[in-house]
Amino acid sequence: MYLHIGKNKNIEKKDIVGIFNMDDTTVSQITKEFFKKAERKGALQLVAEELPKSFLLVQKKKNILKKDEEMRVYLSQLSSVTLMQRAASKMK
Repeated sequence: MYLHIGKNKNIEKKDIVGIFNMDDTTVSQITKEFFKKAERKGALQLVAEELPKSFLLVQKKKNILKKDEEMRVYLSQLSSVTLMQRAASKMK
């Protein structure tokens, strides 16, 4: 199953490590440094036309046999509550 996170971007639910509220998490210096490192590595992607309200940490395996994993951080204009509700819902 896929989760729409904004700006025509869908990610596989199984790859989501966490969904976080920007207001609650970005006050920490550790989180700010995490964003800087992700941006330097090219792993930070903005999927918002407005001010981001949440971010998702996503880890996708590149090659199942080698167990290589690619970490990405997506900044979304959708709230963490909305994303969590979408992730929890099951489509019929």
